Amino acid sequence: MLLRGILGLVCAAAFAAAPAYAQSPFQFSDAPDQSGPALIAADQMTYASDGETITAIGDVTIVQGARALSADQVTYEVAADRIVATGSVTLIEPGGETLHADRVELTDQLKRAIADQLRIRLSDGSRLVGSTADRISGDRTVLANAAFTSCKACEKDPDRAPLWRLRARKVVHDEEAKDLTYKDVTLDIAGLPVFYTPYFSHPDPTVKRRTGFLAPDLFFGGEFDAVAQVPYYWSIAPDKDLTFKPLITPKTAPVAAAEYRQLFRNGVINVDASFGVLERTTNSGAKKNDAVRGHGFLDGQFALDDNWRLTLAGAIASDDSYLETFNIDDADTLRSTINMEGFYGASYVVVGGFAAQDLRENSAQSTTPTTLPSVRGSYIGEQGRLGYAYAEGDARALTRSTGTDSQSASANVGWRAPFTTSGGQQIEATVNLRGDIYNVAEVNGVTGQDEFIARAHPTATADWRFPLIQQHKWGSVVVEPRIQAVAGLDEARTRNIPNEDAQTVEFDESNFYARDRLPGRDLIDDGQRMDYGVRVTGLLFGGGRAEAFVGQSLAREPGAFAAATMSDERPVIPVAAATVSPAEYLDLNWRARFAKNDFDIRRQEVSIGAGPDWLRVNAEYIRIDDVNQGPQFIAAREQIKGGFKFKFAYNWSVSGSHHRDLDSNEPLLWSASVAYEDECFAVDLAFASDFASQADGGGRDDSVFLRVRFKHLGGIQTAQGVGGRNGERN
Repeated sequence: MLLRGILGLVCAAAFAAAPAYAQSPFQFSDAPDQSGPALIAADQMTYASDGETITAIGDVTIVQGARALSADQVTYEVAADRIVATGSVTLIEPGGETLHADRVELTDQLKRAIADQLRIRLSDGSRLVGSTADRISGDRTVLANAAFTSCKACEKDPDRAPLWRLRARKVVHDEEAKDLTYKDVTLDIAGLPVFYTPYFSHPDPTVKRRTGFLAPDLFFGGEFDAVAQVPYYWSIAPDKDLTFKPLITPKTAPVAAAEYRQLFRNGVINVDASFGVLERTTNSGAKKNDAVRGHGFLDGQFALDDNWRLTLAGAIASDDSYLETFNIDDADTLRSTINMEGFYGASYVVVGGFAAQDLRENSAQSTTPTTLPSVRGSYIGEQGRLGYAYAEGDARALTRSTGTDSQSASANVGWRAPFTTSGGQQIEATVNLRGDIYNVAEVNGVTGQDEFIARAHPTATADWRFPLIQQHKWGSVVVEPRIQAVAGLDEARTRNIPNEDAQTVEFDESNFYARDRLPGRDLIDDGQRMDYGVRVTGLLFGGGRAEAFVGQSLAREPGAFAAATMSDERPVIPVAAATVSPAEYLDLNWRARFAKNDFDIRRQEVSIGAGPDWLRVNAEYIRIDDVNQGPQFIAAREQIKGGFKFKFAYNWSVSGSHHRDLDSNEPLLWSASVAYEDECFAVDLAFASDFASQADGGGRDDSVFLRVRFKHLGGIQTAQGVGGRNGERN
């Protein structure tokens, strides 16, 4: 009993009251309070007769808080204030790090630690080893003949050299600054030295963000022969940062570029911009010198209170080719919005504005409209025994430099009454009254011709559906026939109302049963029609699914929707679609729209994705006949896309894709790549040929890309333009 008491006092002095030891010689993670008592287990514990030495022998385990130490033997010399752990010493840190050593000695009130053959496995799998390690003042560790890698050890051959590692004569780990500094360092790839530098430093793996240079991005070729970007990241504070990323070319002064991000208590904002004075080659081949060029992107969201939020999205470019020339973005239209949104149960209101910049070739920005202000709201009443009321409204002011301006307001009010019979039939009746007013300046582009227009359009809708379910041993089948009747005025007054929001009109199974199948509100889906179809869904117990839909919309007379979709004079529009996913290795989608008289396909889309993870192929086919989409005539086109990804080894893959116009039998885009990726290293070599590039000069753009990334060390991305530009659009 006396011995047990003495051991308890010694343990409290040596282990429990010594967080420095519990933190290990190499502290990589923040730890919880370690001031509690330690729990010690060992095969044997001895106490020297002079009272100066206590020894724990055989499978020694010491646990304090979230840390655990194990060793063959632990000795505490009271007078010398020294602890020595020997034989397979292992320390598990609270953050998941594991330290191994042959011998660890702690002195100087446990502030000084010396370890032999130290091996550290960090929580992310990274490893740091050294022949000796000396921990000084509790926050600085010096390792001799050390190596660092984030690659996992080979399970079959742990002594085999990792894919990459840094070897150094000396490594200093500053735990306060969280830096790893190397002296006389060599980078080994697969055990072979490939690069040497007398000095190298990087943050330790616990650092999530740190001021410093980021991986560079290099592009060779193109209009400026070469473009280099070496970003510098500035961690201003935990809630904000700034990345300087100037674009450097051999032909011009550097282009200033930066990205700023900030997290607020109630939101976030991101600003990305660049600016420079550069030359420019237009698509016609003309050169412009000393042109002011640049871009600006803005994104932000703020929760103003429990019901209201503010969203910002801004995008602008100096010209139609700047973004693609400097590999910033390949969008052909930039959209900017500002919206104040309110949410009250099922009701919603938004006040804001919209603007767009058209970057497409030969587009006229002066005819692109700006909407400010724009107001939209919706209200859904409480469900009663006979249904519920709803209301929708919106207003907008639309302006442009050249062409028609307008101010308008619209409102929808109605009553919806859904019912379900005892047999499972679902019936819904809806009555709706819509009203619009427009003040149009320069009607049809004629100066001085202004007009005030008002219209009202009542509709009534009856919808019936009857889902039927049948169970089988392999799964279940759901068959749902559905019929909808819509009655409205034969001709909604649309004359002289500018069509701003129905420029593109689609019709497929997704909007087949919509009361108004035209987008926006400038055009109205008028007249009377009957929509009828059936959807069949098969569900497999193993997770597979198959679904098919076929339907036909029959209108009494042609109306605005038939004109917008260029349907037959006899306004019957058959639609079909199917989706098949019997297992995770196959996805098939098909949709089509037919002509009524001979069922010729007017529009067809087919996509397929097949194969296991190691060999995945995909293909898309689209065919569209000559069609009016809103007021625009879209010429017929037929295109196909195809691609594959083949993992021919655990970490290796090759992929390729091709996009082709079948009408002209001309390629639009194709690419190929080979890649290697594991937990510590990634490399990707790719080739891409863009036959309709928007970059300076336009035309075909061929490039080779090489991306290399070392985990924790960074990487580099380069691109080489090859083959030049043909200066023509394909």
